Amino acid sequence: MFKIELIKMKMHTKSFGFILVLALLVSACKPDLKEIGPDAVPGDGIYGSWEIAQVIQTDLKTPIPESRNVTAFVTSSPSRTLQLRMNKDSINTYDVLQQGVLPKVLGTGGTWQYDQTPYPTKINFYTSYGDTVTAPLKNMVRDYDPQLGFDIIRKDSCGAAYLKYEYTFKRID
Repeated sequence: MFKIELIKMKMHTKSFGFILVLALLVSACKPDLKEIGPDAVPGDGIYGSWEIAQVIQTDLKTPIPESRNVTAFVTSSPSRTLQLRMNKDSINTYDVLQQGVLPKVLGTGGTWQYDQTPYPTKINFYTSYGDTVTAPLKNMVRDYDPQLGFDIIRKDSCGAAYLKYEYTFKRID
Protein backbone atom coordinates (compact mmCIF):
# COMPACT_ATOMS: atom_id res chain seq x y z
CA MET A 1 0.00 0.00 0.00
CA PHE A 2 2.81 2.33 0.84
CA LYS A 3 4.41 1.40 -2.49
CA ILE A 4 1.27 2.40 -4.44
CA GLU A 5 1.10 5.78 -2.73
CA LEU A 6 4.79 6.36 -3.46
CA ILE A 7 4.21 5.57 -7.15
CA LYS A 8 1.23 7.96 -7.27
CA MET A 9 3.33 10.69 -5.62
CA LYS A 10 6.11 10.23 -8.17
CA MET A 11 3.58 10.48 -11.00
CA HIS A 12 2.16 13.73 -9.59
CA THR A 13 5.66 15.13 -9.16
CA LYS A 14 6.53 14.27 -12.76
CA SER A 15 3.26 15.82 -14.02
CA PHE A 16 3.87 18.97 -12.01
CA GLY A 17 7.46 19.16 -13.28
CA PHE A 18 6.29 18.71 -16.88
CA ILE A 19 3.67 21.47 -16.53
CA LEU A 20 6.23 23.78 -14.91
CA VAL A 21 8.74 23.23 -17.74
CA LEU A 22 6.00 23.76 -20.34
CA ALA A 23 4.91 27.03 -18.69
CA LEU A 24 8.49 28.31 -18.64
CA LEU A 25 8.94 27.50 -22.33
CA VAL A 26 5.72 29.27 -23.31
CA SER A 27 6.54 32.37 -21.27
CA ALA A 28 10.02 32.55 -22.81
CA CYS A 29 8.50 32.88 -26.31
CA LYS A 30 7.26 36.46 -25.81
CA PRO A 31 8.95 38.89 -28.21
CA ASP A 32 10.92 41.80 -26.82
CA LEU A 33 9.12 45.13 -27.04
CA LYS A 34 10.90 47.61 -29.27
CA GLU A 35 10.59 51.38 -29.46
CA ILE A 36 8.30 52.28 -32.39
CA GLY A 37 9.31 55.92 -32.59
CA PRO A 38 8.91 59.15 -30.69
CA ASP A 39 5.62 59.97 -29.01
CA ALA A 40 3.28 62.15 -31.02
CA VAL A 41 2.89 65.67 -29.66
CA PRO A 42 -0.84 66.23 -29.01
CA GLY A 43 -2.20 68.95 -31.27
CA ASP A 44 0.74 69.12 -33.68
CA GLY A 45 -1.27 67.41 -36.41
CA ILE A 46 -3.33 70.55 -37.05
CA TYR A 47 -0.61 72.25 -39.09
CA GLY A 48 -1.18 72.25 -42.84
CA SER A 49 -3.95 73.00 -45.31
CA TRP A 50 -7.53 71.86 -44.85
CA GLU A 51 -10.62 71.85 -47.06
CA ILE A 52 -14.21 71.57 -45.89
CA ALA A 53 -15.54 68.02 -46.32
CA GLN A 54 -18.78 68.11 -44.35
CA VAL A 55 -21.01 70.75 -42.76
CA ILE A 56 -23.95 69.98 -40.52
CA GLN A 57 -26.10 72.92 -39.49
CA THR A 58 -28.22 72.65 -36.32
CA ASP A 59 -31.01 75.06 -35.39
CA LEU A 60 -30.73 75.44 -31.61
CA LYS A 61 -33.85 77.61 -31.18
CA THR A 62 -36.39 74.92 -31.99
CA PRO A 63 -37.81 72.86 -29.07
CA ILE A 64 -36.08 69.80 -30.49
CA PRO A 65 -32.89 70.94 -32.26
CA GLU A 66 -33.08 70.09 -35.94
CA SER A 67 -29.95 69.26 -37.94
CA ARG A 68 -29.43 69.45 -41.66
CA ASN A 69 -26.46 68.27 -43.70
CA VAL A 70 -25.58 71.16 -46.05
CA THR A 71 -22.40 69.60 -47.44
CA ALA A 72 -23.79 69.28 -50.97
CA PHE A 73 -24.44 73.04 -51.07
CA VAL A 74 -21.05 74.15 -49.72
CA THR A 75 -19.03 71.72 -51.86
CA SER A 76 -21.05 71.89 -55.10
CA SER A 77 -18.19 73.69 -56.88
CA PRO A 78 -14.54 74.36 -55.97
CA SER A 79 -15.18 78.09 -55.52
CA ARG A 80 -17.83 77.39 -52.85
CA THR A 81 -15.45 75.37 -50.67
CA LEU A 82 -13.84 76.79 -47.51
CA GLN A 83 -10.08 76.22 -47.26
CA LEU A 84 -7.84 76.98 -44.27
CA ARG A 85 -4.10 76.82 -43.69
CA MET A 86 -2.88 76.41 -40.12
CA ASN A 87 0.67 77.75 -40.04
CA LYS A 88 3.39 76.42 -37.76
CA ASP A 89 5.12 79.60 -36.69
CA SER A 90 5.93 81.25 -33.40
CA ILE A 91 2.45 82.76 -32.99
CA ASN A 92 0.26 80.07 -34.64
CA THR A 93 -1.31 82.02 -37.46
CA TYR A 94 -3.97 80.79 -39.83
CA ASP A 95 -5.05 81.92 -43.29
CA VAL A 96 -8.40 81.50 -44.99
CA LEU A 97 -7.22 80.47 -48.45
CA GLN A 98 -10.73 80.46 -49.89
CA GLN A 99 -13.84 81.79 -48.17
CA GLY A 100 -16.42 79.71 -49.96
CA VAL A 101 -20.11 80.28 -49.20
CA LEU A 102 -20.08 79.59 -45.46
CA PRO A 103 -20.47 82.47 -43.01
CA LYS A 104 -17.22 84.40 -42.75
CA VAL A 105 -16.82 83.98 -39.00
CA LEU A 106 -13.07 83.27 -39.24
CA GLY A 107 -12.28 86.41 -41.25
CA THR A 108 -9.43 86.27 -43.75
CA GLY A 109 -6.95 84.95 -41.22
CA GLY A 110 -5.55 85.66 -37.80
CA THR A 111 -4.00 83.74 -34.93
CA TRP A 112 -5.16 80.72 -32.99
CA GLN A 113 -4.38 78.85 -29.80
CA TYR A 114 -5.58 75.80 -27.95
CA ASP A 115 -7.49 76.24 -24.70
CA GLN A 116 -5.08 73.97 -22.81
CA THR A 117 -2.06 71.85 -23.42
CA PRO A 118 -1.10 69.09 -23.82
CA TYR A 119 -4.66 67.81 -24.44
CA PRO A 120 -6.81 70.59 -25.87
CA THR A 121 -10.59 70.43 -26.12
CA LYS A 122 -11.17 73.78 -27.86
CA ILE A 123 -9.42 76.04 -30.32
CA ASN A 124 -9.64 79.83 -30.09
CA PHE A 125 -9.47 81.81 -33.32
CA TYR A 126 -8.53 85.51 -33.08
CA THR A 127 -9.81 86.77 -36.41
CA SER A 128 -8.71 89.60 -38.67
CA TYR A 129 -12.06 91.22 -37.78
CA GLY A 130 -10.99 91.51 -34.13
CA ASP A 131 -13.37 88.78 -32.97
CA THR A 132 -12.60 85.75 -30.84
CA VAL A 133 -14.24 82.53 -31.98
CA THR A 134 -14.08 79.56 -29.61
CA ALA A 135 -14.60 76.24 -31.36
CA PRO A 136 -14.91 72.94 -29.47
CA LEU A 137 -12.78 70.28 -31.16
CA LYS A 138 -14.50 67.16 -32.46
CA ASN A 139 -11.22 65.27 -32.56
CA MET A 140 -7.57 65.69 -31.63
CA VAL A 141 -5.61 65.73 -34.87
CA ARG A 142 -2.35 63.83 -35.15
CA ASP A 143 0.03 64.51 -38.02
CA TYR A 144 -1.18 61.44 -39.94
CA ASP A 145 -4.92 61.95 -39.40
CA PRO A 146 -6.87 62.89 -42.53
CA GLN A 147 -9.64 64.85 -40.75
CA LEU A 148 -10.04 67.86 -38.49
CA GLY A 149 -13.35 68.71 -36.89
CA PHE A 150 -14.67 71.56 -34.78
CA ASP A 151 -17.98 73.26 -34.03
CA ILE A 152 -18.83 76.94 -34.30
CA ILE A 153 -21.84 78.17 -32.36
CA ARG A 154 -23.48 81.40 -33.48
CA LYS A 155 -25.04 83.60 -30.78
CA ASP A 156 -27.51 86.46 -30.94
CA SER A 157 -26.92 89.93 -29.47
CA CYS A 158 -28.07 88.72 -26.04
CA GLY A 159 -25.56 85.85 -26.05
CA ALA A 160 -28.07 83.04 -26.61
CA ALA A 161 -26.95 80.27 -28.96
CA TYR A 162 -29.18 79.92 -32.01
CA LEU A 163 -27.18 78.01 -34.64
CA LYS A 164 -24.38 75.46 -34.61
CA TYR A 165 -22.11 74.55 -37.51
CA GLU A 166 -20.30 71.21 -37.26
CA TYR A 167 -17.30 71.48 -39.58
CA THR A 168 -15.29 68.51 -40.78
CA PHE A 169 -12.20 69.27 -42.87
CA LYS A 170 -10.03 66.95 -44.92
CA ARG A 171 -6.27 67.41 -45.20
CA ILE A 172 -5.21 68.70 -48.64
CA ASP A 173 -1.42 68.84 -48.26
